Amino acid sequence: MRPDEPWSRSADDSLPNLAGYGREDLLATRGISLCGSRAAGDVGLEFARAVGSFAAELGLPLVSGYAKGVDMAGHVACVEPGGHTIAVLAEGLGRFRLRREMSAVMDPWDDDFEPHLTVVSEFEHNAGWTVWRAMQRNALICSLGRVLVAVDPGESGGTLDAVKKAVKRDMPVVIGWSNPERSHDHLQNLLTDPTVKIATTLDDLLAGIDAALEFDKVLPGVSQPTLF
Repeated sequence: MRPDEPWSRSADDSLPNLAGYGREDLLATRGISLCGSRAAGDVGLEFARAVGSFAAELGLPLVSGYAKGVDMAGHVACVEPGGHTIAVLAEGLGRFRLRREMSAVMDPWDDDFEPHLTVVSEFEHNAGWTVWRAMQRNALICSLGRVLVAVDPGESGGTLDAVKKAVKRDMPVVIGWSNPERSHDHLQNLLTDPTVKIATTLDDLLAGIDAALEFDKVLPGVSQPTLF
């Protein structure tokens, strides 16, 4: 399976310069953004898979990074039933390779990944992964979504950074907390924001996403969150 010809687009008031493979038009269809750890536990991965499946069921793209763990679990779960997912790279487009997990759920259909996967990068073509690029990439993940689902954000790191970026943009956030017995004191300041909810069960997680999407529908005059 090979990617389509790459495309590029110039920055506008909500998105930076981007290069990508797949369907550029889906960037305008704000979907469900997802972030979480590379080393998520079984319940955290279950949360991620539920979010991916839910996005496909709703006909919305899933937007996430391209790391193992939560990102990949969400992408695979979205593509399996025929959904479309957007992978946001923390490196240049020239570094992209189709992961084995994605190939396994896309190969049975055809040799063209465009119906199932869009890949985007805001960095130079051959730029390598760095922490600052990963943090900057989080802003793009937020900007392409209507709600951010963050699985088990720690006391520091990329998932917590994504939550803070979403809150700064008045973007609804649903935190999937996989272990109700584990303290989340480090999130208390964020949870005072009415746009941030925490869910400890799959049902509550999906209900929180659904409520955020319904809230977004009744605010047609609100523009897409910007990166700057």
